[in-house]
Amino acid sequence: MALNRNIMRTRLREVFGDDTQETIAKKLNTTQGNISKNLNGRNEPTTDIICEIAEKYHVSIDYLMGLSDQKHIARRQDAATYQQITECLTDLLLYGDAHYKTLDGKHAVTINDPILTFLLKKGLMLARTDHDLYNVWRNTKLSSFEDKPILSSIVWKDNGLSSYMMDIETESEYLDAYNAAAEIQEKFESEL
Repeated sequence: MALNRNIMRTRLREVFGDDTQETIAKKLNTTQGNISKNLNGRNEPTTDIICEIAEKYHVSIDYLMGLSDQKHIARRQDAATYQQITECLTDLLLYGDAHYKTLDGKHAVTINDPILTFLLKKGLMLARTDHDLYNVWRNTKLSSFEDKPILSSIVWKDNGLSSYMMDIETESEYLDAYNAAAEIQEKFESEL
């Protein structure tokens, strides 16, 4: 399917609303000249610019390109449901990576998985400080854990691994720890 430039130009104008070309350029980390060329059809926006527009203006890339009439997409943080969160927490509790307790009528979940604890702590700190910085971290550092399933709490009790965990501070070091723990879990499961 060929890109319909007229639809894209129309939708870009709609999405940008009353923002000036200078304001748009600052938001998208590009030049006013590039924005002008995109809006008048002399140039097509680059893939990076299209992704930035989708992120900054909270619209679907398919909508911008004329492939869909659905303008808005559910943002990741808005998309979580009670069912999804309950299932995640239940899995954590079943694997021993978290504990649920009631103290003085208050309910609490304690996370025991050191990688999850680190990632939650860093993610919350960044999100509370600067949401754009959090999004950069989420897309660069956190995304390296996207295909890493939660491991059983038993692997974190391995003496060599638990002492190693005390000295690590970065996402890449936690990723290395994950790989070591996954090997321990795999060995443990094969012995069953």
